[in-house]
This record gives sequence, C-alpha cells and structure tokens, in this order.
Amino acid sequence: MRSRTIAVVAAIILGCQLLAPGTAAAAPADTYDVRCNHGRWIRTSDYLWVFLPVNTGLDPQTSCTLRNGHNDNFGVVALQNMLVKCYGQAIAVDGDFGPATEQALKRAQAWEFTVNAKWQVATNGVYNWSATGAYVMWPYHLRSDEPDRFDCRYKTR
Repeated sequence: MRSRTIAVVAAIILGCQLLAPGTAAAAPADTYDVRCNHGRWIRTSDYLWVFLPVNTGLDPQTSCTLRNGHNDNFGVVALQNMLVKCYGQAIAVDGDFGPATEQALKRAQAWEFTVNAKWQVATNGVYNWSATGAYVMWPYHLRSDEPDRFDCRYKTR
C-alpha cells in the first residue's frame, strides 16, 4: 500500500513538473507558415475532384501558405487555376507567385470579403487555408482528366 501511495505521489509531482511554466516543450511552428510545395487532386465525398495547394509533409496537407516569391510550384498552379476559372482573373497559370498573382488573389479576397462579410476574409494577397482557402471558390471537376469542365464551389475540409 505504501509503495502504491509513493508511486501516485511521484506521478503527481512529475505531472506538475511537466505542466509548470517554462518547462514545457516548445509548441510546434504554426503549420500555416509552412509553404505549399505541391498541388494535388483531391476527391471529395460527393465524388468530385478539386486541385488544391498542399504540403506533402503535413496533415492535413492543405494547412500551408503561398505568397509572392513562391515560384516553380504546382501549389501555385492550383491557386492560379482557381483565380482564372472562378474569379476571371487574367493571369498566367505558370507556377510562379509574382505581383500579378498577388493582385489577383487580393481581388478575389476582396470580392469574398464584400459578398460574404461574415467570413472576414483577409485581403492581403497571401494564401493559406485558414484565412483564404476555405473562403474562396474552387473549380470542381467530375473527372480529374477533364480540366475544362468544372463548377466553382466553396471547399470544405
């Protein structure tokens, strides 16, 4: 009985040390600061396909960021594709996030902020899922091999 009491007290002390300020392990970096490094066709629950920016090392993979200066990247291609198809932006779909892509994204964000003010979409020209991805329309396809047949919808995880 005494050894059991000692074990319980030791566990409580150890637990308190783990929770004490300054002794806890550092929290992981915000995944929304991680760059999207790829684009991926994702099949939705209603059997449609959507091409989204992802980071292949994250879970969920869509928890990533794209901004001006991110170049040669299929995640940027997915973003540019959305801006052209769903928001009518006249930009190149080239995988390079430059000033034209930044301005096109700001216009799409401003549109969503105006139309759906309750969402409070940031209009900063930076893409990440929490601030932009879930609040803009994405082109949905019946088949991933038919990129010209699509319907723009809001994406939910």
